[in-house]
Amino acid sequence: MISDTVLPVVGDVRLLEIQKLLKCHHTEWLTVENHPASHTTQCHQNVAEHIQRHQGTAQLGYNIMFSENSTKWTAIQHCVWRDNQQQLHDITPVKSTQLNSHCFIWGNTAKLFHNVFFDTVTINYNYPIQRLR
Repeated sequence: MISDTVLPVVGDVRLLEIQKLLKCHHTEWLTVENHPASHTTQCHQNVAEHIQRHQGTAQLGYNIMFSENSTKWTAIQHCVWRDNQQQLHDITPVKSTQLNSHCFIWGNTAKLFHNVFFDTVTINYNYPIQRLR
């Protein structure tokens, strides 16, 4: 099965909305780098082990994807490695049905809805989130 997800483009209104919602002000498009010691879906562990071997730091944020055939977009919490030259590297392999490039956003705290933390946020763009008062 081939995924119908696509990367957002610079200036996409949906990308700007999700950045605002998640309080992430920085955007970078990353390509997954193959590292033999890394495991699929284990980004935090992969980065922690990579830091032990190569120094650097962890950068938390979200991978952003849009569905090509609908109005849904998804933000998945993700961790990437920042090297000593401050460059970001995605070292976590992806499944064969996933894109090997990502739109990665990061910034302030990513806490939503009365400080409940969500690992994945999926929203239908036609029905934006409304907070209860």
